[in-house]
Amino acid sequence: VVFILGYNGLEFHGLQKNKDVKTVELVFEKALYDAGLIPSVNFGDLKKQGWQRAARTDKGVHAAANVINCKIAVTNELMKEPSSSAPAEGAEETGQAAKGSRRLMIDFQKIINLVNSYLPSVVRLFAIKNVVKGFNCKNSARSRLYEYTLPLEVFNTKKDRTPLTPEEGKAVLERINALCKRFEGTHNFHNYTQKMKAIDPSAKRYIIEMKCTPLDPVEGRPQFIRFSILGQSFIYHQIRKMIGVIVQIFHEGYPDAFIENTFFNNVIRIWLAPPHGLVLNRVNFDGYNQKKDIPEPIIINEDEEKLIKEFKAAVIDPVIVEAETKASVFSSWINQIFTKPEEAAIESEDEAPGDDDG
Repeated sequence: VVFILGYNGLEFHGLQKNKDVKTVELVFEKALYDAGLIPSVNFGDLKKQGWQRAARTDKGVHAAANVINCKIAVTNELMKEPSSSAPAEGAEETGQAAKGSRRLMIDFQKIINLVNSYLPSVVRLFAIKNVVKGFNCKNSARSRLYEYTLPLEVFNTKKDRTPLTPEEGKAVLERINALCKRFEGTHNFHNYTQKMKAIDPSAKRYIIEMKCTPLDPVEGRPQFIRFSILGQSFIYHQIRKMIGVIVQIFHEGYPDAFIENTFFNNVIRIWLAPPHGLVLNRVNFDGYNQKKDIPEPIIINEDEEKLIKEFKAAVIDPVIVEAETKASVFSSWINQIFTKPEEAAIESEDEAPGDDDG
């Protein structure tokens, strides 16, 4: 099966299970075990469970709807009550037919409620979907949609530091969207990660769409804007550096064509935006969903969508706003760049680079 879950990443050292640190997978695997879905002989060994993640988010990065797939053991207590449509008493089913019938009788809502009872409030399981044997959510994902939210004032380059006027803010947003367009298509992102050379084939990534929109203004807080980045896949720190280079262009006075220069066979220092504003919004399985021999498509229904939006609004969005209003994370980042420029593109070495860290 696949699990669709969301989490506030600030409390975790990333999604992927790592030794001696608190991660989302560590907490989620324990919840599945406590719910009786993972046998004790398999607990702690993700390979035995057929475990795979669709997007490996980094330390401090949030997710509204990430996807994990693994094998689970379902007891009779977690099955639906027999109905008139069930096989008549004495009727026999064998092989795949019996296995398929039993799978249809699994009460996934009961499982969701049980697992959530073992999870902290900053992690929620929204949905479970049946998938084919051997399914791999990382390889089957057609695209990932990320968001990055930050204050508009981050792009204020006025020497007197007076706030942007509505007209100035509109002009800034127009230029930001023009810069976003330059990322669309297939490009070499070797400068947007660490320890990767331009000749590495994995440096080439396809960005389907990138845009930026203002959030609804709220009295008493700064104006926030939100980037939406839809791509096939991303490499370690890629999105945070895509945001960082746009901010860098504004503050360093570079021309818009500076973005194209970062795709060439060269080495360019690019600013790394804080993780606080990054959210994995969605993983899409368009190709898989079109197959005829699947138990069901991996599509979020209306009820699940409502739960995800409510969780995001209550658990993720407020901490992004408070990162600035209470901790000045984004403005401090800009100040640090100019007071300690050697730290502008510092990258953590505590995780190995890989796909979909954002």
